[in-house]
Amino acid sequence: MSYYDYIAEGYSELYKEEQIKKIKLILGKFDISKKKVLDVGCGMAFYANLFEDYTGVDNSEELLKRAKAQVILSDAKNLPFEDKSFEVIISLTAIHNFYDFKKAIDEMKRVATELIIV
Repeated sequence: MSYYDYIAEGYSELYKEEQIKKIKLILGKFDISKKKVLDVGCGMAFYANLFEDYTGVDNSEELLKRAKAQVILSDAKNLPFEDKSFEVIISLTAIHNFYDFKKAIDEMKRVATELIIV
């Protein structure tokens, strides 16, 4: 069981408010709400409703079970999408958790036409 699987029950209480504040800051600077977005390390996808075309990926099965959005169980370094499948990739406060962050960033670049890492 991963750390995030272990804390899934209390994840919303720990991170929801913080993540929503961060995504609202991003949306205030980048006009991406109407673009096709992939969220790498989406957790429970708290802010998916702020996007018209949102897909989230995370490697925590327990977090994804609680998500109310289109989410896929996947490792960041092996994204199950074709090249340039998304207009924008976001990864909100998640990269520090990736085992091989360089490979994950390469994967994000591969599947996107635009990349925002926060």
